[in-house]
Amino acid sequence: MGVSGEDATRLGLSEAGVRERLLKAAVELFARKGYAATGVQEIVAACGVTKPVLYYYFGSKEGLFLEIMNDALRLFEATIAGALSSEGSVRHRICRLLDGVFGLILDNLELARLAHSLYFGPSQDAPVFDLEVFHQRLHETVRALVAEGQASGELKAGEPETVAVALLGALDIAEGIALCHPDWGFGREQLHKVLSVIFEGAQALPNRG
Repeated sequence: MGVSGEDATRLGLSEAGVRERLLKAAVELFARKGYAATGVQEIVAACGVTKPVLYYYFGSKEGLFLEIMNDALRLFEATIAGALSSEGSVRHRICRLLDGVFGLILDNLELARLAHSLYFGPSQDAPVFDLEVFHQRLHETVRALVAEGQASGELKAGEPETVAVALLGALDIAEGIALCHPDWGFGREQLHKVLSVIFEGAQALPNRG
C-alpha cells in the first residue's frame, strides 16, 4: 500500500530512520517487558510516532516481531556465509565465524536477551518463529568445519562433535558474560584467547617421523 506525500508527512514517514527506530524500540520493550505485555501504543510512543506509522511498515505488532527475527536471521546467515567463503585454514574460518557471531551479539544485546527469554522462558504468546534454527545452523557449520580440519590433518583425528561442542561452549560462555556481567569487559579478544586454548588441544602435532 502506497502513501501520498501529504499522508507521509502526516504520519511522520518523512523522518529518516523511523523504521529502524520502531524495530529498536520494540526489541527493547519486548526484552524488558515481554512480547504479550508490550502494547503497540508503547512502541510508537517510544519513537514519537503514531500507530498508523507502525501499521504502514509492519502491518501489526506480530508483523513487527517477525521482521525483527527475520532481520536477525539474515544477519546471522550473512555472517556464516562470510566465514565459509573466506580463505585460510579451518582454524581461521572457525575463529572468524565465532567472532562474527559474538560481534552480532555484542552489537544487539537486547535482541539476544529477547531471544533467550523466548527460548528458555515461559510462553509469551509471541508469533511462531523457529529459534532453534540459529543453534542448529551454527552447530552444523562448526561441526562440518572441524570434520574438514580433521580430514585434512590440520586438526587431530577424533570426533568432530566433541571439538564443536567445546568451541560452541566458549561462545555460549562469552554470550552469558556479555548478557549477565557486561562490567567484566569480556570482549572479542578474550573469546579468541579461549578459542586458542581449545585449538591448541585439538591441533595436530607435526609428524616427526
